[in-house]
Amino acid sequence: ECSDFTRLLDQHLVAETYENQTIDQIIADLVANWLPSGFTTTQVDASVTVDYIQFKYEPVSDCLRQLADIVGYDYFVDYDKDIYFKSPNANPAPIDITDTSGTYVHDSLVIRRDNSQLRNSILVRGGEYEGTQFTASVRADGRQIAFNLPYKYHDFAATLTGHRLTIGVDYLDDPNSYDALYNFNEKLLRFKESDRPNQNATLSFSGKPLLPVVVRVRDSVAIADTLSAEGQADGTYEYLVVDKSINTQVAARERAAAEMRTYGETLSEGEFETETSGLRAGMKIRIDSDLRGLDEYFIINRVSSKMKSTSGMIYK
Repeated sequence: ECSDFTRLLDQHLVAETYENQTIDQIIADLVANWLPSGFTTTQVDASVTVDYIQFKYEPVSDCLRQLADIVGYDYFVDYDKDIYFKSPNANPAPIDITDTSGTYVHDSLVIRRDNSQLRNSILVRGGEYEGTQFTASVRADGRQIAFNLPYKYHDFAATLTGHRLTIGVDYLDDPNSYDALYNFNEKLLRFKESDRPNQNATLSFSGKPLLPVVVRVRDSVAIADTLSAEGQADGTYEYLVVDKSINTQVAARERAAAEMRTYGETLSEGEFETETSGLRAGMKIRIDSDLRGLDEYFIINRVSSKMKSTSGMIYK
């Protein structure tokens, strides 16, 4: 018995983050650093730039699948270890599976449907991103020496009744050398007792605020399909992704979209056996069976084979 080279894609688990790179570049890096020698990428043609994608200890085949989902492509590995990454319509299977075609072992066809993983409303909670310049003001009451700030700021600055303050770092700098001390983590501006702002003095502070990355993405079509199929509740299945390494709204939306593409619909998978050669991972095959009430296209993920006789093989 033997299997195709897809098996070698799953030897090692990828823990890597890519930002502002094309899919071509990402796949080239995966091949160079995570696969054994011999694999090539001459058949990879995807110059789409990915703002952000993170692989958390995932096999290379899953990484390629996630990249393929971003652009609607499919991938496969041929028998010369060439990785193909292209539109699914570009690689049709040489046969269809029908009730009367004789192209498969009739009792071997199994199709499984699974709704347990449905996720059609994704909330991504990431880290923080830098917003645009923001200015706010408060009125001193004559008693306060510490003022709470609404955000953590980069490029922080402050004025007191129009006078620009010199700002040090709280707990690090000598308070006697500055007008006030800024505590980034506690979002606090602290004055010395001797420099307490007078009553009704205007304290203005500005900077680029660090805002939380929170994005919700809903697939209304998938939700409607789920409601139609189940006839219960509202068809919505929510899922929370927490990943503090996501630091842009765009990356959060891409992460949500990838989650939706993977889990937004009923999972359909199956298997069959055939004596017809020429089927390879990555091919798009039609299964058209009146007996099963089925007419759908599937992508072949794996092919294994074994000897049936001294002159023939059977493929699964």
